[in-house]
Amino acid sequence: MAARSGNRSSARRKSSATASFWWGWGLLVAAGLLFLSLISYSPTDSDRIRELFARGSEVKAYNWIGKPGALAAFGLGYLLLGRWAALGVAALFGIWGWMLLRKGDWQRAFVWTAVTMVTMVWLSTALGMLGALGIVEHTTLFHHEGNFGLQAATWLVG
Repeated sequence: MAARSGNRSSARRKSSATASFWWGWGLLVAAGLLFLSLISYSPTDSDRIRELFARGSEVKAYNWIGKPGALAAFGLGYLLLGRWAALGVAALFGIWGWMLLRKGDWQRAFVWTAVTMVTMVWLSTALGMLGALGIVEHTTLFHHEGNFGLQAATWLVG
């Protein structure tokens, strides 16, 4: 009977390092696509989102990523956080993708995650305050503040 190699942990480390590498690349690609879809947001896509995704629809999206990008920009930007605060979601994907790719420090990634999330909330609320205080009309500002910014500013102003 052949002698067994006592070094099984090196095989596991190599496979987990490969998984970490590919997850890191996947998150970085997702961050890039999400960034491009948010940057190329078009209010026209938001106005006709139902037409874009109707069965058999020939309507083209103005978003650089196409229909998936229009949906991501509509969901994260228009409905949730607002266009600029939603860029933080792409930044979060990028932070964690880079950390996995480089096998970096988990603590530093958690700190950057917290800073990014606080910045997202602050930015969405600050843009909402511009509309709530009457500095800028909500109709021109809404796709920048999102529902969260609108509701947070309404609650703060009263």
